Amino acid sequence: MSKEKEMVDLLRARTESGSLKWEPTAADDEFLTSVGGGASIFIRAQTARDPSDDTPDVLLSIRDKDDREVFSIYNGQDDVKYQDLRGLHELARRSALQIDKTIDEILQDLRREA
Repeated sequence: MSKEKEMVDLLRARTESGSLKWEPTAADDEFLTSVGGGASIFIRAQTARDPSDDTPDVLLSIRDKDDREVFSIYNGQDDVKYQDLRGLHELARRSALQIDKTIDEILQDLRREA
C-alpha cells in the first residue's frame, strides 16, 4: 500500500469515527481539515472535465503551513481509486455540513410529533 492510499484510508477512518472534523471553504463543494505540522487537506468535487460525464471530478490537495500546494491527487492515481476520493469527499461534506446532526434533530422532532 502506498503512503497516499494509507493517508486516504486513515482520513476516511478518522472522519467516519468523528475524530477528524472538516469545514466548508468559500469554494463550492470544497472542504478542509487541518493536520499535524500545520498542513491542511482540501477535498473538492467539481464539474467533470469530460462534458459527457455527469459524475463530478474529485481533487484532494495538501497545502503546507505557508499555503503552498505540496501534493494533489485528481480523480485517483496509482492505488488510490476515484471511488476512494469520492467516498472521502462525501464523508467530508457530511462532517462539514453536520448532516447527520441535522437529520438526527429532524428525526427527533418528527418522532415527538407522531
